[in-house]
Amino acid sequence: MELIRVFIIEDLFTHRSLLTRAVKNIGLPNLSFEDLPIEDYIGFYEEIDHLIIRDTDIFIIDLDLKSFYNGIDYAKKIRKYNLYSGIIFLTADDQQGINVINQRIHATSYLVKDVFDIATIESTLGEAILAIRELHEKIYVEHNDQYLFVQTEGKYLKIRLSSVLYFETIKTMKGYLHLKTLSHDVIIRGTISEMRTKLENIHFFITNLRSLIINLHTVETINPSEGQIIFCNDEQLFVGRKVLKKVKVHIY
Repeated sequence: MELIRVFIIEDLFTHRSLLTRAVKNIGLPNLSFEDLPIEDYIGFYEEIDHLIIRDTDIFIIDLDLKSFYNGIDYAKKIRKYNLYSGIIFLTADDQQGINVINQRIHATSYLVKDVFDIATIESTLGEAILAIRELHEKIYVEHNDQYLFVQTEGKYLKIRLSSVLYFETIKTMKGYLHLKTLSHDVIIRGTISEMRTKLENIHFFITNLRSLIINLHTVETINPSEGQIIFCNDEQLFVGRKVLKKVKVHIY
């Protein structure tokens, strides 16, 4: 049975309790749920940096948290480490969805607080979970659920290809590459030519660059004036004009 963790980031105790109760009552075949109400939601913001976020995790986030960080801040940080986990926003204003869209957060669902009853919550959560599972199935079909084992510090690390941002040669370290993913920043053994061979049949990698291999699916923005590629987690890569020109060919 698959376990789905549900993190509840809500500052009002009554709402947090109601959401916890709703999670416990969800009944879907072959799924079990672990409710994780966050009482220290301010401290949890810092803990996200050290949390291993699974694709199946769901975060229920109040957009109007009464703290230094609002709900969008939490969601942006979660998206920095995982593109596919579920995010359900709680809001008293259903027009706030426009602001979320502008932040490129890709929320799974919204729950408006003026209809905040147990039946509505359970129904919304159930629909959101099914939507997340359908998204995962689509992603796994598209990427063929492919993984790559890379050698780093004497051990082998399993990397999901869809989470890769880029591979980069290291001028001062022959036979080694810099690998940047959504959750890892490591030095691995290998060369660009060897990696090109391994990835030649994976259509979403740009492999015709001299010292880089870039995952096209994780590129969010290209800024030619700054010589900058910005990825979906706001990671930045500075490159030359020739590289930008080749990347633009793949995008446009």
